[in-house]
Amino acid sequence: MKSFSALTVPAYRRFWIGHVVSLMGTAIQHTALLWLVYRLTESPIALGWVTFFFQAPSLVLGVLGGTIADRNDRVSILIRYYILYIAQATALAYLTLKGAVTIEQIYTLSLLHGVIAALEVPARQTLVKDLTGTQHLASGIVLNSVAFNVGRMIGPPIAGLLIYLVGEGPCFAINAASFVAVILSLMTLPRGSADGETTGGRIVPAFSVVLDFLRTDRRPRRILPLVAVISFFGIPVYSMLSVYAKEVFGMGPAALGLLTGAGGLGAVFGASLMSRKEPSRIRLSDTYVGAAMFCAFQLGFILPISFPITLLCGVGTGAALLYTLVHCNHLLQTGAPDNLRGRVISVYTSILIGLNPLGSLFVGALAERIGIHAAIGLGECVVLAFLGLVLARTEWSQVREALT
Repeated sequence: MKSFSALTVPAYRRFWIGHVVSLMGTAIQHTALLWLVYRLTESPIALGWVTFFFQAPSLVLGVLGGTIADRNDRVSILIRYYILYIAQATALAYLTLKGAVTIEQIYTLSLLHGVIAALEVPARQTLVKDLTGTQHLASGIVLNSVAFNVGRMIGPPIAGLLIYLVGEGPCFAINAASFVAVILSLMTLPRGSADGETTGGRIVPAFSVVLDFLRTDRRPRRILPLVAVISFFGIPVYSMLSVYAKEVFGMGPAALGLLTGAGGLGAVFGASLMSRKEPSRIRLSDTYVGAAMFCAFQLGFILPISFPITLLCGVGTGAALLYTLVHCNHLLQTGAPDNLRGRVISVYTSILIGLNPLGSLFVGALAERIGIHAAIGLGECVVLAFLGLVLARTEWSQVREALT
């Protein structure tokens, strides 16, 4: 792909700018929420539960979101989803500023956010091709990741400063206001972007068609198990950053913002490298290389030699994770028929987002028993073992093909 060529498409450029603003607000809210939860409970498992409520609905409702995205105008339904996000963030801001927020209310509002996200993400992911076309799809996928990680790079340090100066409540209010930007950008876009059946039909038969495709196509059978392992055992390190900031390094919310922002900075760096890669050179083997690099950089969290080194490893972890997931997303979107694209991507996002909270609960519970470093190290060992099995199986398949 030629640099960030999708930005030459006016419709996509408007959406991307609005999306960046809203994602910065989301990153500010998420960082503040993790700090608030740990301040109230001082429990790693509580952080795991918040992540669970944020992301677990995608495991159950993600396919419904993909089916809705295939059957309806994506721009219109995205506007509705972002209005619901505003309501969720406003309620959280009100309760926190009033000084009446409880952990139970945080769990409830996190669950509401998770339900909205389960429906919104497949529509947003598949809107990229509607706006860019196949020619700029790879660039658009990279830019979507850049938007997320620019927010993750800039938002958390801002959140850390705001928490120190005025507390968590204003962070939630800023997030509510940030969604106005993306709604305004969506209102300028053309309508009528559904690829699949526009009316009628039940959800179960609609999903069975996707299952048939996933069973018969080689790439999803290779990509989705890798995404599942990374989501459950690798990514949960990000939900434990409050523990690293406060317990491991003895620092405050500013350290949490820097640790979170390091991953975002790395992802932006990884995206700049990906933007120079031609779509024809995106291969399945690249996803395994990226996963191995992700594990290698996680050593900085297992062996916290110093805070600066952990930050550098956080940059590398973010770059490697983006490299892996962009390849996965591109291979799935280009391999799926247009009328199934929303549902195929919903399976991908359901696994990526939906399994992560289960992994966060597992790692959080494990961290309370054996320590944070051992828990993260165990997850890394599982990912590396999976990659070893993939490599062994690939080599054995090549031997069998040579013999026959």
